[in-house]
Amino acid sequence: MRLLFCFLFIFPFKCLSQDSSLIAIDFGIRYSFVYNYKVVHHTPQFSMNIGQHNIYLGPQFTQVLHSLGDPVDVYSKNTYGGNVGYRFHFWKRKSKLVPFAQLDFSIFQLKFNENQLGPPFLTERKKIVVENTASIGVDFNPVHHFYIFSGIGFGSYSGFFLLFNSFTPTCYVGLEYRF
Repeated sequence: MRLLFCFLFIFPFKCLSQDSSLIAIDFGIRYSFVYNYKVVHHTPQFSMNIGQHNIYLGPQFTQVLHSLGDPVDVYSKNTYGGNVGYRFHFWKRKSKLVPFAQLDFSIFQLKFNENQLGPPFLTERKKIVVENTASIGVDFNPVHHFYIFSGIGFGSYSGFFLLFNSFTPTCYVGLEYRF
């Protein structure tokens, strides 16, 4: 009876279960330099790789190059924020060159002086900016554990993903060390 129980209930689950091979999870640190037409981001990041998926996050230093709103407003040139993203590698990372698709979100605070016609003539304002981009790129692995990556894409400065209140071309380059 026990043999029949094992055969009827346990054996089918063993045969029909998903692949039981372990997917390696590895961690890494990286630095990204991102140029998004009106701003430049310098971002050290912590990354986690699970198979073909890569999730990363970190603080960022942002330099404002051009006005993100009214061109008459005077923006503070430097600000800080945070960055989080997701990258999907199109095939396993065993080869030296691997293409990927990436979604990236940056959140930072802008400080600017808004000009007015009447008193007080100048008002200091603060604004939270959510920048999101979609891009494609390539990972290059010249030496074991070291990666160089680069990519191009587009994005926007609205709070919802790729809702275009302003079209933003983007390009980036970076280095990564995976443990």
